This record gives sequence, structure tokens and C-alpha cells, in this order.
Amino acid sequence: PRRASFVGPEDRKYLENGAGATGGALYNGGTQPGGVAGQGQMGNVGLMRIRNKTIFHLGTAGLILVSATLVAQADQTFNFYNFRDSSDTLGSQLYMEVSDAGTSGGTNLVSFKFWNDLGTPGAIQSSICRIYFDGGPFQSIAGITVSGAGVDFTTPTSPPNLPGGNELDPKFAADFAAGAAPAVAHNGLNVAGEWVKITLNLKDGKTYADVLAALASADLRVGLHVLSIGPRGDSATYINGSNGAKIPAPGALVLALVGLGLISRQRVRLI
Repeated sequence: PRRASFVGPEDRKYLENGAGATGGALYNGGTQPGGVAGQGQMGNVGLMRIRNKTIFHLGTAGLILVSATLVAQADQTFNFYNFRDSSDTLGSQLYMEVSDAGTSGGTNLVSFKFWNDLGTPGAIQSSICRIYFDGGPFQSIAGITVSGAGVDFTTPTSPPNLPGGNELDPKFAADFAAGAAPAVAHNGLNVAGEWVKITLNLKDGKTYADVLAALASADLRVGLHVLSIGPRGDSATYINGSNGAKIPAPGALVLALVGLGLISRQRVRLI
């Protein structure tokens, strides 16, 4: 039967053909005083080389597993896009950060933090005023926190569904929503540095990983209703999804790439 081996050509040379000063090679049956076949100097060196390589591979595999775990646990950040107007670039300044918020009373929590990156040069003046959740493993909204004065969000909101959501396939049907209190545009996210965080209770047995999986499969969609856009004060709706870029968590991504870089340098040979 074929089996995976970490033994390379040089390692095989040490094991099969090496001749030490005091003994023969490991597989040539050489002897040394008081020794047995396979305990020559070169044989020992060969064993050390293989042990070191095996340890290196095990360490690399461990690094990959740790990196994957960190990526799964890390905060995930998304942009949005205007599903009614592909030329609209405003979605690139709208952000959502998804985080594991721990547990409360035995229930797992996940938080969604939203902000409008108005501090970036060229940003378009606007206000995130309503936020909608369609699907996902949620049972209720646990709470809403804001950055401070000037931001005021409550639940439920009106309208109860994402404007224009019926144009999506499948149609957007909000299960949970929150919106800025009157005056809506003023109390929304319309100043650099403002944010709102919506924390949701997960259904029994569901975890943060389930939320990320639902986002990746589009079983969970998040929509934004943005008002007071530009000098004309237009409004538009945005959604995360296949056109909404996910931004990897920097630290976890670096670890993952380091692990992949290390493992790619090693060759597994079938003998």
C-alpha cells in the first residue's frame, strides 16, 4: 500500500547509504562496538533529521489549525452595495462589523456594528437611518447601543421592511429591524465617528459560526435604508452580499497566510 512520507531524497541517503566514522548506516546493518545494527553515526543523524522534520510538520499543522480557529472567531467586516443601481459607489463607505458578543443567561449573542465612513476623502454626505435583518439564526434583538449624542435608534421601525426589497430574488422579508428616531436623518449615522451596535439573541444551539455561515450563504441578509444622500437629499437602499466586499480581519489573516506559506514549502512524497 502507498503511504505518505516526509522522507526526502537527502533523508533517504542518510538512512540507506551513509557511513559514519564509528559505524555503518541505519539500513545497511553496520555495527559499532557495543552497538547493534542501525546505530551508526549517519543513521542517528538521519533519524534526527526526520524527527526534526516531523516536528516541523506537526508544528505547521498546529499553526494552520490555530489560524483557522482565529479566523472563525475574529470579527468580520462587510461593505454594502446598491442592488438597484450598480453605478452607485456610496456602499463602499457603509460598514458592518459582525462580532461574537458572548453569552447572556445561557443564550449566545452576536453583535452587528454599523457606521458611515464620512471621514474618508471623497465620502458622500448621507445618513444610515434604518437597518433590516432577513433570515439568520436569531430569536430576538437583545439590545441597541450607540456611540453617543446625535445617534438614536429604536426597534421596531417604519417601514417594517427594506424599501425596494421586493425586487430582490428571493424577496427581502425583514425578521428584525431598527431605525433612527425622529428627526430620522439627524439621529441616523450622518457624522464621522458615529456608530450603532445591534446585539441579537441566537436560537438555542446556534453560535457565532452559524451566523458567519448564514452570511456567506446569503441565508442571512442585512439591508440599510440611507437618507439625505448628497446635496439633493436622495435616498437609497443597500444590502450586503455577493457584491458587498467582506474585509478579512488583519491579524487572523496574517496568521493564516503564514501557516499556508510554511506548509507550501514542504513536499509530501508517496513511496
